[in-house]
Amino acid sequence: MSQLPADTDPRLIDKIARVIELARQPKDKEVDYYKNVSYPLKQIGTEDPDMKKNYQFVAKQMLGNNLTSDEMFNQIIPLIQKNKCINMKQLQSLKSDLSKIIKPFGLSKQTQFFFTDLLMHQPGQRTGPGEILFSVFSKSITKGGKGDLTLANGKAIEVKGADEATGSGAGRMSDADLYKVRKPVYNKLRENFLKQFPSKNTTGVGLGSSGIMGMIAKTNDAKTKTLLANYAGQFLDAIFPDGGYSKEFKAAVKAGDQNKAHYYYGLSNMQQYHIVKGGAGEGQAYLFVDTSKTPASTTYLDSFAKTKAGLEKGILKMKVQTAYIVAKPGQEPMIYPKMSVYPAR
Repeated sequence: MSQLPADTDPRLIDKIARVIELARQPKDKEVDYYKNVSYPLKQIGTEDPDMKKNYQFVAKQMLGNNLTSDEMFNQIIPLIQKNKCINMKQLQSLKSDLSKIIKPFGLSKQTQFFFTDLLMHQPGQRTGPGEILFSVFSKSITKGGKGDLTLANGKAIEVKGADEATGSGAGRMSDADLYKVRKPVYNKLRENFLKQFPSKNTTGVGLGSSGIMGMIAKTNDAKTKTLLANYAGQFLDAIFPDGGYSKEFKAAVKAGDQNKAHYYYGLSNMQQYHIVKGGAGEGQAYLFVDTSKTPASTTYLDSFAKTKAGLEKGILKMKVQTAYIVAKPGQEPMIYPKMSVYPAR
């Protein structure tokens, strides 16, 4: 080993060391590298319930991503033990990324793969990107509570995917609490609308150019234009009764401004969500994770009030898409659009 070139990959040296260690052990003694890695993580789990639930998966990912002994035992695990693996200031910055949030992220390509795999680990349908990663690697962050994540000071954080380039990774701001406030009249409105304007789309009728606003633009009949615009306003009022942007939304629809209509539809969604989640004061925070970038970038918004102020000042931008304002029976979750909020620059 001493005669190997100076630029030999430390991962290769680590493997050789493991083989030598294995060869030196008595034949009746079993060497289990998984246990060597999982044991210290399990010990951290005595203090951190999130690590307790996930230490086996984390250990397997460390070994599966070919991390060296030095990276695991001298770098990453000690930082977790000291609760210094996650930079909380960077996590709560308006604009950041994994390389700044996770201190050992850039140790090697393998550590970057490892942390990115953990970022994308979403074991449940309602688990957003980063929920497992941030809660497991910080004792100051707990998965669940009022939001997807809860900080040690009690601050709830809603985590959403946010592909600002294409919107393909954006999440919907919806859950059972939001469904409860939708007015029963929505069902009757939908029934009436689909009788007058049948759709072969199995999901329903959208808001934009291929939906209601597209229908308004294509017809020359003034009464039909008014009828469609009124329907759009009634649907919004039924979906987001406390959304607060009904007037602006209806004006945008009548003016044929699709960008503004989507914007106020999304803003109504976000404000209604803020309210149902106990929006006394500034309420919960939001963390948008853009997994299309390398390393993944984040946008942290401390409250809906600050989000609204940032949008009004042009500091932030909002992307709203895939809003099926007329969702067919069984497709109601599609009423809530895919949304992402990110810095304008």
